[in-house]
Amino acid sequence: MKRFLLFSAFCLLGCVFINAQSISEDLLTRYTNLETNGKSPSHYFTQEEQSMLREYLQTNASQDTQEGGGALIYGPRNNAAEFGSFDPTDLTVFNTIGPSLVTADFESSGDIDPSNLTMGYVLTLSTGEFNSIDITTGTYTSMGTISPPPGQDWNGLEFDPATRTLYGISSDFSGTSSLSTIDVGSMSYTLVGDTGMQGAISIAITSSGDMYSYDVVDDNFYSIDTSTGAATLLGPIGFDANFGQDLEWDDSSGTMYMVCYNAGIFEGEVRTVDLGNGFTTLLGNLIPSESGTQMAWAAIQNPEILSVSENAQNSFSIAPNPAQGQLEVSSRSNIEQIAFVNLLGQTVLQFQNPSSSTFNISELHSGVYFVVVTTELGTSNVKLVVE
Repeated sequence: MKRFLLFSAFCLLGCVFINAQSISEDLLTRYTNLETNGKSPSHYFTQEEQSMLREYLQTNASQDTQEGGGALIYGPRNNAAEFGSFDPTDLTVFNTIGPSLVTADFESSGDIDPSNLTMGYVLTLSTGEFNSIDITTGTYTSMGTISPPPGQDWNGLEFDPATRTLYGISSDFSGTSSLSTIDVGSMSYTLVGDTGMQGAISIAITSSGDMYSYDVVDDNFYSIDTSTGAATLLGPIGFDANFGQDLEWDDSSGTMYMVCYNAGIFEGEVRTVDLGNGFTTLLGNLIPSESGTQMAWAAIQNPEILSVSENAQNSFSIAPNPAQGQLEVSSRSNIEQIAFVNLLGQTVLQFQNPSSSTFNISELHSGVYFVVVTTELGTSNVKLVVE
């Protein structure tokens, strides 16, 4: 069905564009018959051919866009062999931090450790080269090899921010897609189960522990049961996805981002996803001045979520919020420790067994912090905005 729709689109575009650009029948045929996969367009087409396809496909194509918001999104710009970040509120600039992974394979999957927000992990597509990456410098360090399940490729890595479990998604793009847990210490995976998806390309987990994925074979969005791997259909994503791409949850704004490759116009895009029905809304082309940008994985610095009891969660309150200079912390039990943690997971201010409920926070810079309070009931945290 997907190939039939592509063929129909070519026929329509050909009628209005037959003399506007010279493009060979062979190139169109290769594009029409292109397999669905998690690789890069450069595996199949030269840069010149990609430009020709992009111009051809984007003729008379237009979509509504919306504004984004939230944290920086990190990942490799695969077509330029660079690692860096971009701001979803400004898709025109890619901030290069360093070169991307040097490999004969393809850098397809990665995520940032929620308990160490300057450290990420990366897997390659077919051979499973496993690397850590310092996202502040872009330095990759080889840690070993975790080969994917037989006959499949690695297409996504994701930490659960509450449990620190690292999950991997893999697929053969012809009917089998598997969810696994990854053990960094033993350099091994444990199969959770078959998702039932044909071509799962990525996974993302929200702060509430809900896992999502989408399929580049049927172009549908799914939720996934992390205990069994079973996927539940939510709805169509609304465009023709192909090649390596990723989902990423932004806890600071409550947004699910899709850093994708739209094969219908041969262009890298950034979208947001409606988690109720899976439909996506276009924010814009990724780095529009450099057509065809591909990011096969994307990650945001989402801090680890502390596991707390209900009593601990409700044991204290803070005011004002936002705050500046002074903060009042009211607690139902004695405070043993109060710490202020930034979005990098670093404790920047701390008080032990305080004798007062008023705290001087004037040394904190403007930004978002977690106020982590420990009492006899346990440890809990709340977000604080410092002006």
